[in-house]
Amino acid sequence: LMQGTHSMVSGRKSGCSVNDWKELEFPVLEMFYWRRIVFDEFHELESFESAQQNSLQFLRAHFRWGLTGTPPVDNNAGVIFMSSLFRIDLPGYLADGFQGGRATGPDLEDWESDRLLTESAARFLDDYVRQNTAELPHIRLEEHVVQINHTAAERALYLGQAHEAPDYNGDDAFRSEENVSALERLLKLCSHFQVGGADEIQNANEECGRISDQKERRLVRARNQVRRCARVIILLQRLLDKRSKKRKIAWSAEMDKMKAKLKAEGNAAKDLVEDVEKEEEAARREAHEDFLSYLDGHRPRSEEMIQSLGWVQPKRGVIEDWKIFMESSMEVSSLEKMLISQGGEQAQNLWELHEAGSSMDFFKRTVAALAKGKPEDRICNVCMEEDLPLARLAITPCAHAFCIGCLRESVAKFSKCSLCQRPLQQKDVRPLVSELEEKCEKKEPEPTPQLSSRGVRLDKYGTKLAVLVNKLHELRRQDGEAKVILFVQFDDLKRKVCSALREFGIPCTTLQGGVGTRAGIIRDWQNNPQSETFVLLLSLAQSASGTNLTAASHVVFLHPMLAPNAERAVGYEMQAIGRARRHGQKRSVVHVWRFVTADTLEQKITEIHQGALWKVEQERQAREARNAAQAAQEAES
Repeated sequence: LMQGTHSMVSGRKSGCSVNDWKELEFPVLEMFYWRRIVFDEFHELESFESAQQNSLQFLRAHFRWGLTGTPPVDNNAGVIFMSSLFRIDLPGYLADGFQGGRATGPDLEDWESDRLLTESAARFLDDYVRQNTAELPHIRLEEHVVQINHTAAERALYLGQAHEAPDYNGDDAFRSEENVSALERLLKLCSHFQVGGADEIQNANEECGRISDQKERRLVRARNQVRRCARVIILLQRLLDKRSKKRKIAWSAEMDKMKAKLKAEGNAAKDLVEDVEKEEEAARREAHEDFLSYLDGHRPRSEEMIQSLGWVQPKRGVIEDWKIFMESSMEVSSLEKMLISQGGEQAQNLWELHEAGSSMDFFKRTVAALAKGKPEDRICNVCMEEDLPLARLAITPCAHAFCIGCLRESVAKFSKCSLCQRPLQQKDVRPLVSELEEKCEKKEPEPTPQLSSRGVRLDKYGTKLAVLVNKLHELRRQDGEAKVILFVQFDDLKRKVCSALREFGIPCTTLQGGVGTRAGIIRDWQNNPQSETFVLLLSLAQSASGTNLTAASHVVFLHPMLAPNAERAVGYEMQAIGRARRHGQKRSVVHVWRFVTADTLEQKITEIHQGALWKVEQERQAREARNAAQAAQEAES
C-alpha cells in the first residue's frame, strides 16, 4: 500500500478501494484492530505535544502494553498521563491557573491535593503496573567521582547566574519555565564558561568581560525604559486633563505598590525610587522638543497604544507618530485604559531597573574579589578585617562584602544587610568558595601544559572539559579496546562537548539524521571491531533508554541530571547506565564516571541523588590531604 502496488478498502465501512495510502479515510495505523499494541520506553511520550499523545489513544487493540524503566509514578499528574495512554480514565477535575488576571494553563496542583484522585491513582498502579529487576551479579558496577574546581573567572560567571536563579530546593524551583531555564543555565555553567553567546570567546576571562558589558547594557536599557515610560504617563495625563479635568482615576496603584516594595528592599532601592521621582518632576518641566526626543524609538508594551500609534513593527524615528498621537482626539475611556496599563508597565520597569543594577553590582564585586586584586576588595564591612580568604568571604545580593561570621550574626539578628538594610535570608549567607576548594587551591598545582598535544589551548573549553579530555586520553591509554558512552542533558552543551573532543583529537560520534542513519551509527559503534570511534555522545534526556550499547565499559556523566525530583533524575541515570550494564556485556566491570564541579548546583544535586557516593569521595580527598600533609612534615623533619 505504501508503495502503491496494493489496493485497500478506503474506510472501515466503505466499499471503495484505493491504491494510495493518502486517500484513506483514516490514518493507516487506525485502519486496523490490533491484537496488542506495545509502547516501548513510553515515559518519553511525556515530552510529546498533546496532539501527538492523543493520536496514540486512537489506535484500537485488544491489549495495550507499556514498557519503561522510569515510569512517572512520583505524582498524580504522571499517573494520569500513564493511565490515559492506556485509555483508562481516572476521576478528577482540572481547572486553569491564573496569574495577574491571565490564564496560565492547567493548574496541576489541584490534582496533587485531590484525595479521591490520589486513591484512584494508587489503585491503578496496584492493578496495572508490574515491576521486575535484571539480576546481573556477574557485572560489577564501579562508581567514580571526578571533582572539578572552577577558576576564578569561571566561579565569577557561575555566581553571577546563581544570583539570578531560584533556590534549587525551593518549592517554586520547577514551577515556571523561567525558573527551569535559569537552573539549566546555572547547571551548564558548571561544565562550560559560556551559555550561548559568541563562538569567538576564547576563555572564561574574555567571557567575564562580555557578561560585564552585557549587564551594563541591560542596566542602560532598563533606565531608558523607565525614563521613556514616565514621559508617556505624563503625556497621557496631559491629554486627559485637556478633555476632563474633573475626572480623576486611580491609575498608579501598581506603580505605588512597587515603589513601596522597593523602598523596603534597602537604601539603594530607596535611592533608586527617589531618583526616578526626581526624573519625573524634571520631565514635567522639559521643553517640548526635549520631551519628544526621549520618546523617539520607544515602543510601549500596551497593544492598544501601539495600534493608536499605527505601528506594525518596532521602528526608530517615530517622533512624528508621537506628535500625531498628542494631537489626536481619543475618547477619555481609551486614554484612561492606556494610563492604567502604563502604570502597570512602569511598575515592571522599576523592578527590572532594580534587578539590573543589583545584578551588575554583584557580578563586578564578585569578579574583583575572586581576582585577588586590591585588599579592600576582600574587606569585611563590619569587623574591617582585610584580605579575607575566599572561604570566609561572602558577598550579599546587594553587593556588599562581609566575613561569614559577621554576616551570619547580622542575618540571624536583623534579617537584613547592616549597610543598606536590604532584607536577607540564611540562604544568602554563603562563602564565595567552599573550604574544600580553598584547600585545593593552596596545594601545589600539578604542572599542566597551556597547550594540548594538538596545539589547542586547554582553557578554550573551560576547566571541566579539559579534565574530561585528559581522563578520556588516560582511559584510552590504559585500554585501547575500551569504549565510552558520554551523557549530556542539553543539546547546546552537547555540541560544545562534541567540538571539544574532536578538536582535542578524541574520536567521537553523536546520533543525528533519520532513523536509519542513527541506527547505522549505533550498529557501527556497537558491532564493528574496526571502528575507530571511541566515544558515543548521547542525550541524557532523550537517548538514555532502549538502546543496547554493551560495547561500552565506561559510562560518563558530564553533569548530574536536572529533574523536578530525585526519583526521576536517578531513574534516568540508571537507565543510562543500563545501556552498558546489561546482558551481553562481555566485561566483568562497568565503570561509571561522574564529573562534579565543587560548591555548585552540581554538588548539591549529587549530594541529594548520590549522597553515599559523594561522602565516600569527600573522605577519599580528606585522606589524600592528610597523607600529603604528613609527607610534607616528614620531608621537613
